[in-house]
Amino acid sequence: MFDHVRSLGLPAFVVSTSYQQFAHAVAERVRLPLDHVYCTPFDLDAVSLPESEADELKALARRIAEAPPIELPEDGGDDISPPAMESIALMEEIFWRRLPATNAQTVIDSVRLLGAEGKVRAVRDSLERTDYSLADVVYVGDSITDVKAFELVREGGGLTVSFNGNRYAVGAAEVACAAADAVATSILIDVFARHGREGALDLASRWPDDSLARISLLDGLGVSPAIVRRLESLSSRGIHIERVTDDSRAAIRARSAEMRVLLRGQNIGNLG
Repeated sequence: MFDHVRSLGLPAFVVSTSYQQFAHAVAERVRLPLDHVYCTPFDLDAVSLPESEADELKALARRIAEAPPIELPEDGGDDISPPAMESIALMEEIFWRRLPATNAQTVIDSVRLLGAEGKVRAVRDSLERTDYSLADVVYVGDSITDVKAFELVREGGGLTVSFNGNRYAVGAAEVACAAADAVATSILIDVFARHGREGALDLASRWPDDSLARISLLDGLGVSPAIVRRLESLSSRGIHIERVTDDSRAAIRARSAEMRVLLRGQNIGNLG
């Protein structure tokens, strides 16, 4: 997808809550300049830990990993299971009492997470650097921290895309992709670049179930032959591109959730 964006002569940015070590590694893999990456700074060399404390932290990490999952009621109620309550008590013990007594707390205190508001600032900063406007933006996200950026871009006339998003992302996006391959977002970006926001929304509204009909639709829109060939090489039945509406939202959420778990595993796939 990043290669295709570059072939269109367009700038691309990564806006991620991830720590910089991971975000920069991804950027290098997709050949994106590091100054086009907005993420959470995290200086692991800022503190020196005694060996005994390092061992304690490893033991605490094991306890966290082995704790029962914390599953909260979706209706916001207080019917929390005993295992979840046990895990909550453990987290409170570790994060409010054990860690503050360690040197590692200085690292925790120094972290300035790139959250929802930080992503909004990142979008605005990228536009100042490139002289584009919000109406020129395709913002692809998948989590609750992308919702405010979605709102900003949508209000500015850009396109908001949930890619294997959780329920918050699907609830805020105009278009949703559920796919194991980034050709889905490549298609939307290509159509957006050629036909604008309305063209991309129209594509999402008309995305056929039949593979041959999909190829015919893309050919008619003048989509890059490289993208069409990529789609042809895949089992395109698993490439879902849909317009998010009140009627379709529930089904899209279920499809996206299934794909998240398939690609990222149960624990990561269920994160907000």
